[in-house]
Amino acid sequence: MNIPYILPINQESLVVASNILLDGGVVCIPTDTVYGLAAIAIDENAVKKIFDIKQRPPDTPLPIFIEKPEDLQYFTTQKISEDIKKITNQFWPGALTAILKKSEKIPGITVSGLDSAGFRIPDHEVPIQLCKLTKSPITGTSANISGKKAARSITDATDQFQNFHPDLYIDGGNLDSDLASTIVDFTTIPHNILREGAISSKKIRSILNEDKS
Repeated sequence: MNIPYILPINQESLVVASNILLDGGVVCIPTDTVYGLAAIAIDENAVKKIFDIKQRPPDTPLPIFIEKPEDLQYFTTQKISEDIKKITNQFWPGALTAILKKSEKIPGITVSGLDSAGFRIPDHEVPIQLCKLTKSPITGTSANISGKKAARSITDATDQFQNFHPDLYIDGGNLDSDLASTIVDFTTIPHNILREGAISSKKIRSILNEDKS
């Protein structure tokens, strides 16, 4: 069995991780929720590795992490409306996933052939720094075999990925957040809240002046 390659969080390990990503590899990273599997989201071969490692059905789209709100304009065909700006400025970095029409830069495999993609800026230095160092969006899917419990520690992840490891693990300690992100679909008007998570739908509606209470 391959021995997993594990490094602590520091500037050196982030540079190593970014180089692995740029070479088409996969890195297991801590996020503000659970451990995730990161690959360059616009690299079809790297994304395929994510599906292979997770043993994930190809009809399940992957979430995409970006560095800053301004990066949205490069990966969507939509105009960045005032509503989008209000919500992302308020809740990024944090537990908000914004669904927008995707541009051709994002390959179909990343979003399972859909014409939209889910974007998020997590409230954690590792994914943000990796987006910055690679100058690319990265995948933000949970580090687990499809259908199994998401990893909250490096041990949780390495125990699951015994046959096909990521190229590197970044150890961020034990993660204890149970809060899923709230998913808002900005491809529709009024905007559709697909999943209520850490941010309440009432708070979203209030900011968008769509309060239904």
